[in-house]
Amino acid sequence: MNKITDIEIKKVLKNRYEDIKKQVGEDRLFGVFVIGKVLYGIAETKEDIKTIGGYIPTEEELYLSPPQFRVCNHNDNTSTPLTDLRCLLEKIEQQDINIMESIFSEYRIINPRYEEEYTKQIEELNQKIKMTEEELIDFKTKKDNRDALKESLKKIK
Repeated sequence: MNKITDIEIKKVLKNRYEDIKKQVGEDRLFGVFVIGKVLYGIAETKEDIKTIGGYIPTEEELYLSPPQFRVCNHNDNTSTPLTDLRCLLEKIEQQDINIMESIFSEYRIINPRYEEEYTKQIEELNQKIKMTEEELIDFKTKKDNRDALKESLKKIK
């Protein structure tokens, strides 16, 4: 269990959200997510609170440049890497464990402008994951049944 409280974690997250909003603009900030030790329940100090931010690229960035990475420096001598939303989506598709854990975590702030779409996408992703788990269980059950049938046939021979 984290030694720092949920209130402290959420306060740091909110402060970082506000800092990033100032840097990239409110309309372009997609959200800020906690990653790392906090999600494993082993954070001991505020320095253990690591975040990543996602922002919406401009039209110029979309058409004329590859996805960009930036950094937002905070007053508490920490920084948050900022990633173009295209990269964030790519990491989700690649099932990057840090990103997957953070998007399902309670420790995130999504820009209210994008909250509804985010929630819809997360629900769809949850359905895909659930379906995959069910398919895996079904496959394992079929394999176990097939193996049991093979063993029974060996005994008969």
